[in-house]
Amino acid sequence: MPVKLNQNNMANIILNGLTKSKRPIDRIFLHCSATPEDRDVSGDDIRQWHKNKGWRDIGYHYVVRLDGTVEEGRSVNLDGAHARGYNQGSIAVCYIGGLNKDFDPKDTRTEPQLYALYNLLLGLTEIYPKATLHGHNEFSSKACPSFNVQEQYSSLINKTTQIMIDDFQTDVQDHEEGADSFADFVNDLTEDKANENAVCGIDDDDCEACGA
Repeated sequence: MPVKLNQNNMANIILNGLTKSKRPIDRIFLHCSATPEDRDVSGDDIRQWHKNKGWRDIGYHYVVRLDGTVEEGRSVNLDGAHARGYNQGSIAVCYIGGLNKDFDPKDTRTEPQLYALYNLLLGLTEIYPKATLHGHNEFSSKACPSFNVQEQYSSLINKTTQIMIDDFQTDVQDHEEGADSFADFVNDLTEDKANENAVCGIDDDDCEACGA
């Protein structure tokens, strides 16, 4: 079921000062910290865990604590370390929790986290209107973030999809108005796609060869 929030309560939680990344962003990922419910940890705690692995910094860009506090992690201008093969061009949000007391996957989001996450994701989708929203489990065999992001945040996802459709329709109209024929229009699109694929942005060795 989609997240349903009380608009009166939401008005009391205003997220200001989000920094727009200098990187092109096309995906926003939601993660959990894979810690048991009711155990609060901070972004600095996760930073130390990740540094102990030999990483240069915390892998996430934002951390949402049990009380709804949003902490900044790695700079949004740097690639994160959170979804193998998808660190480039993405923003990583992590909420604290995701496991029950037996360490099994569970949606443990507290009410303050629900509000904070919604507002944070709303702000991010406004900054990156063409970015799609995903759970880590859509690109991995892991249960993280322990719920279905597509169902829970369908309103945000539908907003992003509509923006992309509107932009595409505008592009089609512009091409049609400037092209001598439909064949010219198709050729323009083909050339544009070839130019986009001219430089490969792969950030690891796990992807299949694309011929770029």
